[in-house]
Amino acid sequence: MNSINLLQGVAGYRAAPGGCFHRRLVASQTARWVKTIAVCWIALGSATDAWAQLPGAVQGGLDAVQVSGTLQAISGNQVKIEDEQSHQSFGVLGNETQVTYLGEADKSVLQPGVFVRFTAPFDAAGKPQAELQEIEIFQATQRRRMSRQERQDQMPGIYPVEEPEANQSRQPAKKAPDPASERSPAIKTVRVVGQLKFAKQGKLQVMVGARSIVVTLAEDGIVKVASSDLSLAVQGDAVEISGLRNAAQPDWIQVQKMTVTGVQPLGATPNAKQDLEATKEEQPKKRVRRSRSRLAEPAQSPTSKPQ
Repeated sequence: MNSINLLQGVAGYRAAPGGCFHRRLVASQTARWVKTIAVCWIALGSATDAWAQLPGAVQGGLDAVQVSGTLQAISGNQVKIEDEQSHQSFGVLGNETQVTYLGEADKSVLQPGVFVRFTAPFDAAGKPQAELQEIEIFQATQRRRMSRQERQDQMPGIYPVEEPEANQSRQPAKKAPDPASERSPAIKTVRVVGQLKFAKQGKLQVMVGARSIVVTLAEDGIVKVASSDLSLAVQGDAVEISGLRNAAQPDWIQVQKMTVTGVQPLGATPNAKQDLEATKEEQPKKRVRRSRSRLAEPAQSPTSKPQ
């Protein structure tokens, strides 16, 4: 999202270098994610430095605060939020700020290269036993402290899903049937994390390392998005931030955690079909595929000039 420079003229506004938030959820190696995220946060500057430059800022006397509302503007490492009472708050992001974007996307966003994860039942031969009702596009993140589940949820692999048995506490434990026996259907529910290689008419080919898995997304299936890329946010999205506030500047918040929930699906337009057909006639096929969604666009290098 292009910066909505509505902060100009507001007391305490400080323009920060923009254009460093990359527009992609694709990376060939985990190291590239780490480098890209590190460059972005370095360009934004630390929250401590930004906080010290706010007008009237004093050390100490910080109170924990939580604010929710709608996103009004983003400029550099600062965001503007308006609550239901039309009160405006300004947040300062730093290198320790945890940013999360959650939303849904049009199926056209499912393009080769994006990382996806889903849960589905498979038989012993690795054949899916049902259409997917939901699939999530995600962007790998690297934080200092991550739980085992958080690391597993973004590391390519096939993971078993434990399903609690009904009345387990009242009944004695029973030995699970042999998957190879005739009485057992050998159907297991697993969590798949991998990279999308092919997508056409609901058929999806996902690569998990060297293994290829083919699944079908239901016609009414939902495509979700989980990312730390703030450039996916647009004006009007729901925002919730938590952090520290100085009593001398109650409208300014040093943001520790920020969650943005998209109000509209990414990649969806009122006349998406007509727009797509018009684009196909005017542009080469390769450019059409890249222009349909910015989720699969290659990241700009830190030294490249914004378009």
